[in-house]
Amino acid sequence: MDGDRVFPMMGRRGAVASVPALGATFALAAQPVQAQTMIVTPADGLVAGEVKVKTKDGKEMAAYRAMPATGTGFGVVLVVQEIFGVHAHIADVCRRFAKAGFAAIAPELYFRQGDPKTYTEIPKLISELV
Repeated sequence: MDGDRVFPMMGRRGAVASVPALGATFALAAQPVQAQTMIVTPADGLVAGEVKVKTKDGKEMAAYRAMPATGTGFGVVLVVQEIFGVHAHIADVCRRFAKAGFAAIAPELYFRQGDPKTYTEIPKLISELV
């Protein structure tokens, strides 16, 4: 396919030249969310925090749970962690769903393998944990 039609503003050479930049942008986007750029949804009016979920084999898996403090019969939303586990941003997503009237839970899916929040290098995290 002709690059001039796919990327009309950049042309074929501009599109090819931008490929490394796209990879760098993805690498930056894949980093853990930094606290200074985060939206923080307050937990007032909610029941929110870490809970333990018993698994079939009797082990306990940590999870973050948020739901309205009053009422019953909430729809349930399963919030799936990112590669870095259940960090502050994922907990905030749970609180946002709870503010909208749902019960949200984000389980630590790698609880048997280890804690992804302790890794500083993505390739090592992927090879050893994921």
